[in-house]
Amino acid sequence: MISPFYRGYFIGKVFAENCSIVQIELHIME
Repeated sequence: MISPFYRGYFIGKVFAENCSIVQIELHIME
C-alpha cells in the first residue's frame, strides 16, 4: 500500500506538471 505522504507528493507533482503544460499552451495561444 502506498503511503499517504508519497501519494500526496505524486499527485502534487503530476498537478504541477499539468499546470506547466497549460501555462505553455496559453502562452502559445496569445
